[in-house]
Amino acid sequence: MFASIVIALDGSDCAQRALAIALDLALVHKSRLTIATVVDPVEACAPAVDPMGSIQPFLEAMTEDAHRLIDDAGVKAIAAGVPADGLVLEGPPIATLLDLARRRHADLIVIGSHGRKGVSRFIAGSVAEGVTREAPCPTLIVHDTT
Repeated sequence: MFASIVIALDGSDCAQRALAIALDLALVHKSRLTIATVVDPVEACAPAVDPMGSIQPFLEAMTEDAHRLIDDAGVKAIAAGVPADGLVLEGPPIATLLDLARRRHADLIVIGSHGRKGVSRFIAGSVAEGVTREAPCPTLIVHDTT
């Protein structure tokens, strides 16, 4: 039923819960899992107080964190016996995740309902809501239990 599942991670506890559910679903349905996180350059601008300063250090730090997040999720997928690949993408989160789902011919997108909050939250609104609204396939929104 779900040959291809995309899971969106952002480092939040809610996203980690979504990952656990996506791994369970992928195991049951013998799915290929695409684990993705999006580095948003808009958020990299938020800490830059000096208008003449470079956002590059912030963007690099965000990208390093994103790679660690994907690596950790990949280890969990291997431990669960789920075939998976991980991607660190850059761009506006909603559009980037929707593009990924289309390119991967996803049968399901799994995403946490409450992720990290920052400038992009106020600009783009809820990523989960935006992805769900325009998704090319069913979307499973995992709520935080706390």
